[in-house]
Amino acid sequence: MDAIPDAVVDLAMRMLHLPRHLGIHPGGMVMCDRPVVEVCPVEWARKPGRTVLQWDKDDCADAGLVKFDLLGLGALTALYHTFGYWDTPG
Repeated sequence: MDAIPDAVVDLAMRMLHLPRHLGIHPGGMVMCDRPVVEVCPVEWARKPGRTVLQWDKDDCADAGLVKFDLLGLGALTALYHTFGYWDTPG
């Protein structure tokens, strides 16, 4: 078997710690004391009127941004029913 070329190994090592994928957290929200575009780069999301931060959660935390992970109402309803809370009055 042939050895892996040094250029390929070098490229693989440089890519090792890059994000595996760029996804949008459906329940993620970041709060800031000023427009977030003054703190980190922002891009338009595929859904009109939505934006996406170009940093991951760890970079946002290092910059002092407050990140919330919120579940959608459908997921909250599923959890509500899963744990049997529908039997609770009120």
